[in-house]
Amino acid sequence: MRSPVSLRRILGYLRALRTRSSAEAHTKAVLFSFQTLEQVISIRRIQQLYYCGSIPSSLNCEGFAKTNVPLSLLQEASGMEALSPDSCAAVVEIPPRIPLSDIIQRKRVLILDNVRDPGNVGTILRTCAAFDWSAILSVGCSDPFNDKVIRASTGSSFSVHWANNATVEQIVDAIHGCSETKGGASLTCLTSPSSTRDIREISTEGFQGRVRLIVGSEAKGISASWGSLENTKAVRVESVRIGRGVLNVGVAASIAMHHLQ
Repeated sequence: MRSPVSLRRILGYLRALRTRSSAEAHTKAVLFSFQTLEQVISIRRIQQLYYCGSIPSSLNCEGFAKTNVPLSLLQEASGMEALSPDSCAAVVEIPPRIPLSDIIQRKRVLILDNVRDPGNVGTILRTCAAFDWSAILSVGCSDPFNDKVIRASTGSSFSVHWANNATVEQIVDAIHGCSETKGGASLTCLTSPSSTRDIREISTEGFQGRVRLIVGSEAKGISASWGSLENTKAVRVESVRIGRGVLNVGVAASIAMHHLQ
């Protein structure tokens, strides 16, 4: 049995990673579910596993340290009122950052404009992984390694190619630069509740260029700074909506990605 001092040290360490309040949080994140860990373990290096009870037999736990701790420690570290039966605390390496200039040149890119809700960001990253989209998260979006984002994304934060903390102006400049250096057509769609055009009216049949989908928050919509995209001939801008109602941003992004697939 570990001493109270040792358990407090482990608790403080896990809390600091979860709340992104330590220097190590720039290179490591913590997830609290064996189910999520199973999605991540084949693509990212696990550094430490804290668990209570038994480890699922389907999980390959060779090559990293494992520590049995009380359930109460896991619950307190997670910040959740109740833990699911498959709870653990796994410390995982964060993937290296990818430059904005590299992400913007990919075939299909979803751009989030100030989407703050971690549940929505996690759901969107999960859909990006399913449909093989890359992602750009502007300044103001929820941190991809926020514990709630990791949980909602079922670990897709670790597998999707993404860039974050870019301003709208930086993203627009990157789009212009990509168009100028690579040439050819690209389709940039902006979701907008005030638009009269439904995204499902846009046909991508036979379209071979890049597709970029810009999704704004439910509260504020799309930033006015995206208007400068109209100034380049290589980018075709479509301001679109989905249906007549205002959908949850995670649902709207998923429908749009599927349509533009």
